Amino acid sequence: MRQLKLLLAAIVLLGTMPCWGKPIDLRGQWKHKKSIEIKLPMDASIEEAGGELVINFHEDLGDVRIIVTSSTGEVIYNEKVQTSTMLSLVIPFNEQGQGMLQITDGFNNVYGEF
Repeated sequence: MRQLKLLLAAIVLLGTMPCWGKPIDLRGQWKHKKSIEIKLPMDASIEEAGGELVINFHEDLGDVRIIVTSSTGEVIYNEKVQTSTMLSLVIPFNEQGQGMLQITDGFNNVYGEF
C-alpha cells in the first residue's frame, strides 16, 4: 500500500513538472514595495514539444505586463495579467529561433532571452 502511494505521488509530481521544457534564464531584479530585494518570484521555460512559452508565478505580484518579442524586434505578445488569479501563463509560440521575454510592473523589470 505504501509503495502504491509513493508511486502515485511520483506520477503526480512528474505530471506537474515540465519534462521537455527549456528553461529561460531570467535576469533583473524584483523588489517588494518595501524595497526588499527577493529571489525572482517567477520562472519561465519554452516547451519544445508544443512550442509554448510557460511562465509560472510563485506569488501574487499584482498586475504585471508580459511582453514577448521575436529576434527581429516584432512584438508577438503584449498583455497585462493579474497574478493573483493566474498562477501560470501559457503563450502559444510557434516561432523558430530566438526571442526575448520581459516581465514588468512598471517599477520592477525582469527579462530573458530564448
